[in-house]
Amino acid sequence: MLKRCYKCGVDKSLDEFVANRNREDGLQAWCKECMRLYRQKYNLENRDELRLNNKQWRDANPDKVRASNLRVKYGIKPEDVSDRCQVCSSTKKICVDHDHITGKIRGYLCHACNRALGCVKDNPDTLIELARYLKKHED
Repeated sequence: MLKRCYKCGVDKSLDEFVANRNREDGLQAWCKECMRLYRQKYNLENRDELRLNNKQWRDANPDKVRASNLRVKYGIKPEDVSDRCQVCSSTKKICVDHDHITGKIRGYLCHACNRALGCVKDNPDTLIELARYLKKHED
């Protein structure tokens, strides 16, 4: 069965149209390709406004942004994240600590502890040497 795209006027198979419950035939009036080209042009012409709208939404909805990031990056929900750093017990800005090679989650750290690990490139020997250095120079 075929349907004619209102935009390009070409008869196309029904799988070339997106579903739309509000239309009588249950399909969008424009084909997927015409919709893709329209969105692409619209996005280019309205880039600054779209960026501003997105930034305003992200600023107004930080919990939704965090939930989305956790789901997309790590496959976890916000309620799965500990509310305390597993190193210093801080409750400020908890991050997901993960192995950058395997992607496996190691635990939850405050931003400062997570950055400290990053600064030593996750090398435990460097951390031990830093601890020795601090002990050596204690007053």
